[in-house]
Amino acid sequence: MDKNKESLIKVIAKAIKESAKGINGNVYYHYADVPIELRNWGAGWGNKWKWSSSEIKVGNETYKFTDKEVTDQEMISLAKQALELSGCKGKVLYDECGDGYWVSKTYRFNGIKVYGEPCNEFKELNKMLAKYGNKTIGEHDVFHVNVCGKRSSWSDSGHESYLCYMPKVCANIIDYIRHNRLRGWKVCISTEEYFSHGDEMDYRCAQHQESEWYGCRGVMLVTDIKNTKGQLKLHKAFMDFR
Repeated sequence: MDKNKESLIKVIAKAIKESAKGINGNVYYHYADVPIELRNWGAGWGNKWKWSSSEIKVGNETYKFTDKEVTDQEMISLAKQALELSGCKGKVLYDECGDGYWVSKTYRFNGIKVYGEPCNEFKELNKMLAKYGNKTIGEHDVFHVNVCGKRSSWSDSGHESYLCYMPKVCANIIDYIRHNRLRGWKVCISTEEYFSHGDEMDYRCAQHQESEWYGCRGVMLVTDIKNTKGQLKLHKAFMDFR
């Protein structure tokens, strides 16, 4: 690997650590976006576009490359290495298009997100699920986020609300299991994606007009409480963690 890129990985790792500071114990924000951006400059349009330089901005510092283009796919790789080096919990964000068969796969780097520690109630919930169902929930598997759309297109609006940062909701799920599970009964869990267009009338109007509609999406936690014979006794879904 190029020495400049080896040094850059260390710089990104340092920025990840800085972004992770102050997350734990924050009442409102339990994750942070690392200030990092990739820009490729060139001239021309379409197939005639010719690359001239790449810039990677980390915080207030800009690192320029003129010998070889830094592609989005390479940037994703550098970011993943930096995240691993930092030792922080996080995720490299990117879009992937194409199926690799009919259409060649393309990637777009969207940044790095770092996460704080889950609440104690979430840890207690996972211990209960492991004991009574032999399965746990991933820290960021269950979430809720609002969406805003025009006609058939939409995008997320605001921040995701993760179950692992919701002590009251986790406590309610724990109480629900304790109250309804009898000796020897099992708790089976699963996750299920959901998408709501919100007010159905507003959504229908937006399909024909230049008006906005507001909805939500996420992944819900589904709990099935079964007796010793494996018969389903209770089924409940938990969603919308706001």
